[in-house]
Amino acid sequence: MHLITAETLPIALEFIAKHNQGLKCMLLDETPDGILADFKNFEIDPFTDMYHSNLLSFGGLMTDDPVTVIGPWAQDHATKVQMLKNLIEIAKRKCTLLQSAMLKESEVSVFEECGFQFHQFDLEMELRHQPHVLVNPEAKCFILDPTDTRHIRVQELHRSLFQSNDYCPENWQKIDNVDHWVAVCVLQDQIVSYAIVQRQDKNVYLANIGTDPSFQRQKLGATLLLFVREWYLTSGFKRLHLNVSLHKQHASKLYESVGFEITSKAWTGRLALSQ
Repeated sequence: MHLITAETLPIALEFIAKHNQGLKCMLLDETPDGILADFKNFEIDPFTDMYHSNLLSFGGLMTDDPVTVIGPWAQDHATKVQMLKNLIEIAKRKCTLLQSAMLKESEVSVFEECGFQFHQFDLEMELRHQPHVLVNPEAKCFILDPTDTRHIRVQELHRSLFQSNDYCPENWQKIDNVDHWVAVCVLQDQIVSYAIVQRQDKNVYLANIGTDPSFQRQKLGATLLLFVREWYLTSGFKRLHLNVSLHKQHASKLYESVGFEITSKAWTGRLALSQ
């Protein structure tokens, strides 16, 4: 298992692009230790198995809270298990809790073999049908310009709703001007709802949507989702999808009313590590 270097990077990127479209959009900076993707509050340490310039497997750790395993991707089950065990040993130097990225059901066994526990799964939904929901006629929706100072309002709203500091549009723009969009819904001259949309190759992913609790039950979420739907349909992308926790039945019903359909289950597991 080796750290990716500048020489092996093109092979690794081709491999990543084939197996996970989202990862190839990361900004890559060369460091003394190899190639490190840097989102300021996210880092990924990519490791590979190389043989005669052919990438046999790939896996990595994305530093967040908790640290997330990216991959592993390999040709056979045993190699995936060994790669994951290697990543777990590396993670022990970084954290006490490790989680998997969202997995297909067929991928769960690799993580279970390494001690991960799976207590619930998310639903993956894709836009496929016509909407059947009412909107708020007084609300206005639009895509927020990257330089708009109202991003501060969205950042505050995101932090209060999700207890997270990962809303960083200034960092997104350094990666790619068109990888992220923020759609907002304005009522009474203030942003009351927002949605973060990310490009994944020819698809777009609805990463977050939130509404100010003081303005809930006014059809603002549905209004914003319909705006995102129309924006997506006219932007030339092939697929709009999202993930929602199984226990958030009210959210999944809202998505269904806008035209989303459940297409699969996405599992997320966790492993407690001893330092």
